[in-house]
Amino acid sequence: VGYDAEHFHWNLQSSLDGMTQHRHVWYTGGIIIADSNGIIISDSENSTGKSLNTIGLAFPIDEVTDRTFQATIHNKNTICMYNKMEGYYIITYISNQEALFARNFSFSIMVVMELLLFAFIFLLVYFLVKKLVIDNIHKINDSLQQITHGNLNIKVSVHSNEEFTSLSEDINSTVETLKQYIAEAAARIDRELEFARN
Repeated sequence: VGYDAEHFHWNLQSSLDGMTQHRHVWYTGGIIIADSNGIIISDSENSTGKSLNTIGLAFPIDEVTDRTFQATIHNKNTICMYNKMEGYYIITYISNQEALFARNFSFSIMVVMELLLFAFIFLLVYFLVKKLVIDNIHKINDSLQQITHGNLNIKVSVHSNEEFTSLSEDINSTVETLKQYIAEAAARIDRELEFARN
C-alpha cells in the first residue's frame, strides 16, 4: 500500500475546504481553519485563501493553545481559542459583546434562581415553624384561657414534640392539683358550715 504523507495531507486539505463556511458559534462567532503558513482554508466569513493577518489575527499565533485570548477578527473585538492539529490551526471566536451578553444573562438567571431558592426555603421554614410551634402555642393558650375562666375539665393535649408533651402534662398536672385543692377547700367549708349549723 503506497499512501504517502503528502497524499494524505492533500486529501485532508481537500476535505477541509469550505467545511466551516456555514458554521457559526452563536450568532457573531465562527470557526477558522488555516494551514501551517497561516492561509485560511475554511472560514464562515468567506475569507478562504487569505492570510490570518488580513482578517486581523496576528500570525504566527503567540498565544497558548486551548486558552482564551482577545483579538480583532473581521473588525470585531472577539474572544478566541485555538489548537493546532496535523499541521492545521483550528480557531474559534465569538464577539465580546455576545460573550458578555451570555455572561450577564447567565448571571441574571443565577440571581433569579438564588432568589427563588431563598424564597422557597423562607416559606418552608415559615410553614414548619408555624405548624410545629405557633399553632401548638395557640392550642395551649386556648386551653389555658378556658382553664382561667373556670373550666377545669379541659385537658391540654399537644404532643407534636417532647417539649410540648412535657408542657401539656405539666399543665394537666397543675389543673389536677388545683381541682384537689378546690375539692378539699369545699369539703372543709362544708364541715365548717355543718359545725356552725350544729
